[in-house]
Amino acid sequence: MSKLSIVKGHFPKLVDCAHFHYENVDFGSIELQLASTQNDASWSSSSAKDLVFLVQVSCKGKAWMVRRSYEEFRTLDAHLHQCIYDRRYSQLLPLLAPSEIGDKLEMLYPLLSEYLSRLSVIVDNKLNCGPVLTWMEIDNHGNRFLLKEEASLNVPAIAAAHVIKRYTAQASDEISIEVGDILSVIDMPPKEDTSWWRGKH
Repeated sequence: MSKLSIVKGHFPKLVDCAHFHYENVDFGSIELQLASTQNDASWSSSSAKDLVFLVQVSCKGKAWMVRRSYEEFRTLDAHLHQCIYDRRYSQLLPLLAPSEIGDKLEMLYPLLSEYLSRLSVIVDNKLNCGPVLTWMEIDNHGNRFLLKEEASLNVPAIAAAHVIKRYTAQASDEISIEVGDILSVIDMPPKEDTSWWRGKH
């Protein structure tokens, strides 16, 4: 198994993601589990809503860590049950509001551990909700989202594009795209200037 690493980078919060569903997904299985070692600083909080957990995501033989707050877990649960699963099928217990947890923070680790274990069992290629896959930092082909440039996140998109034809990058300033991908278009020069648009995954 490859060595786990935590890459610093800004990923949008699930609640800030544009809600979309991939037309095509192909990632096989995804395994999610709480990291065996959690950052002690994350546990110095006195409130559930401020706790941050390290989650190990494994897909297609690769593994990486993501940091997620308890509130982000609750948002994930909401998306899963609005878009993909009926709770009777998923058998995922609803995640309590922070006010219901109070000072019983020690109950969160086993609760979330069980939640991720069950989610790993039921995840399959029906999981096409873009914000849910973004939470896991996975694209619709099971690859980890990799940011080439931190600065590119700060460039606002002017449009979104749904890919209908596969393209393999031919140069370092190009990106490979697959049918079904959703791209953020950041520049659409006039056709007389160039036939290329600028965008990002």
